Amino acid sequence: MTAQALGRLKDALVLVQDDVFASGLSFRLAVRSVGSFRERSIYHVTLEDGRFYGGVSGREGETEEDALAEVAEGVQDLFAEVLNIAWPDCAVHNRGLHMHCPAGSSPAWWCYFGEGHLVAPVGELSALNPS
Repeated sequence: MTAQALGRLKDALVLVQDDVFASGLSFRLAVRSVGSFRERSIYHVTLEDGRFYGGVSGREGETEEDALAEVAEGVQDLFAEVLNIAWPDCAVHNRGLHMHCPAGSSPAWWCYFGEGHLVAPVGELSALNPS
């Protein structure tokens, strides 16, 4: 993995980490490059203590939007598989949100309950819960 790609993933993690804290969770996260498989770089989103879910291997965050979407999904997978937590939640419907990133758009947290609605762009959950 190039230093530039790893940098994009780490920058994305800063935004997702803000969402984690805004949700009232205190887990600290990291992104670690762990090698490659069939010429694709593999990285893990990990908890501070090193626990991870091995399902993440992406496009190395080819763009800032790709990196943000990949890391957001990686954190969701990590929380679900390692901690048994559905994160983040829709405060209106009390249901888990989904990262949604249609072509040409920035990654955002969506609630698909009913007709569905945008909750917040990834990295901006703190705007819903100002301190």
